[in-house]
Amino acid sequence: MNQAERGKLIDEAKGIREKHGRLQKKLSQLKSRYSEIQEILSATNPTSKISSSDNEASDFRNASWGMSREQVRRVESAKEQDFDHGPDHLYFNDEVAAVPATVIYNFHHDVLLGAHIMLTEEHMNPNNYISDFERFKDLLTSKYGDPMDDTHQLWSRELYQDDPNDWGQAVEVGDLVYVARWQTTRSNIRHILNGDNFEISHFILYHDISREEEIEARMDGEHLSGL
Repeated sequence: MNQAERGKLIDEAKGIREKHGRLQKKLSQLKSRYSEIQEILSATNPTSKISSSDNEASDFRNASWGMSREQVRRVESAKEQDFDHGPDHLYFNDEVAAVPATVIYNFHHDVLLGAHIMLTEEHMNPNNYISDFERFKDLLTSKYGDPMDDTHQLWSRELYQDDPNDWGQAVEVGDLVYVARWQTTRSNIRHILNGDNFEISHFILYHDISREEEIEARMDGEHLSGL
């Protein structure tokens, strides 16, 4: 291998590390924002509505809650990421409804508790993220029925509220969050579009409903560990 080839490999490795770092930062922000959104949703509509899609053999893609890491690897057809993300996570690269995505499985003591899909397609026009949200909301509705809430816009500031053409920018700066949620007999599902500091995140979270308290306690522990 000549010097030019070595330099190219080093540059590629550096790029992968930087992308991994950005993803880890976004996931950390996602966890923090998810806790805030959970509090808002609990206050605005505590009523449960069970989806009619309760006879599914699997809970998330081809996996079922309670599976081990190796069991998930056997049923997940997407390509697993090369990075070691620790014992509590598995990361896969895939396309979901023709959109590039990172698929993440979350474990505790080698037991699958939850998972989420982070949609990673980027847009120059931030309003296109809202179009993506509406499209995936329709897809989720076709699978799980109508969402629990009719109102899925959460405004923290009204600066951009009067003009729909500015709503994408409102998402970018954190003034506007889009949320839709479903519940089956086994899963809580949250579909969220939010932003901060001109970075937008679009993701779908799935949690084992029977372990909701355990999941919340674990997230609280992760937040406290950074203090």
